[in-house]
Amino acid sequence: MHTRPVIDLDSKSEVELMERIAANVFAKVIRSGGTITGEHGDGLARVGYIEMMYGKHITNIFSKVKKLFDPAFMMNPGKKVPVE
Repeated sequence: MHTRPVIDLDSKSEVELMERIAANVFAKVIRSGGTITGEHGDGLARVGYIEMMYGKHITNIFSKVKKLFDPAFMMNPGKKVPVE
């Protein structure tokens, strides 16, 4: 399912509301055996939820691979692995 919420990104309360909604929806999807990604992958909008989806062990592997091939975090910064 694709969603396109219309919010004021300059409104702290609206952004926080969307973050709470996303965390709750993603948790339910994962518990049900689903995934928080689709054909668009784990992009900027979902990077904060990657560990929820894959677990700490796998996300640590993602980080190690990223550092190995892109130590300056120049390629696709903030996607899949948070920028350090």
